[in-house]
Amino acid sequence: MISKDNRHLWRLGSLLALVVCGFLGIRSLAIPDSFGRDGPYRGEALTEIAHRKVAVPPVSACIKCHEEVGATAAESPHKKVHCRECHGIAAEHARTEKIADLVSLKDRAICAICHSKLVGRPADFPQIDIAAHLEEQEPEEPGSPAVCFECHEPHDPSP
Repeated sequence: MISKDNRHLWRLGSLLALVVCGFLGIRSLAIPDSFGRDGPYRGEALTEIAHRKVAVPPVSACIKCHEEVGATAAESPHKKVHCRECHGIAAEHARTEKIADLVSLKDRAICAICHSKLVGRPADFPQIDIAAHLEEQEPEEPGSPAVCFECHEPHDPSP
């Protein structure tokens, strides 16, 4: 028997039960049937990912048109550096052969990403103190973004 003193508790309990049932109902509709089949994720996820369009072209897509550059880079210290590291993803360039989405190679900031002297890099990795290196080399235009390329060819940067 519901007394008038605890009627509010019954209403609150009924409302809470309704909310929980509603949540569980919506949750059951939102979770795909394949969820949990192969672990704690959707079973179709791997198939969907495998069928996605490739966003980053492989090096072979670059070499197809840039054979000479590929041959030079293959024999250089940069042989393990993917083209995208300096040129950007360039997916549009690979599809259309337009230069629009290529990153400019002639910018020392790109070289500095890998070659600035940092404590955490392996000792045998080629690193330089850029300011000291520029002072030592006495380039014609030390403030130019293309200053590294006065001495180094980017696809084969050996001095």
